[in-house]
Amino acid sequence: MSIFLHEPFANLKNPDDLSTRRILEAARSVLKMIFAVTSTCLDLSLIVRADFGLHCAARTLVLFLRNVIETGDTSAGSEEQLRSEIEVFRLAFIAHGKR
Repeated sequence: MSIFLHEPFANLKNPDDLSTRRILEAARSVLKMIFAVTSTCLDLSLIVRADFGLHCAARTLVLFLRNVIETGDTSAGSEEQLRSEIEVFRLAFIAHGKR
């Protein structure tokens, strides 16, 4: 929900913007949740309502990646870091889609 509340107001070109920091923090919190679930014996694909949250978080990281590519501003992370974080979401979608 934090992403939905802050994304319309986020200014990705300003890393000190409160909304920008909040959506990045929320997206990375979802990423931490993926790591926490996959580090156990639990199956990520059994979490039925995770699709929407995963999609929002991945889309947010894609916005930051696009900003890095267009402006060269690496305050949200390097291009490689953002690509690897997005890849984790891609693999989570694949695992979720197999179910």
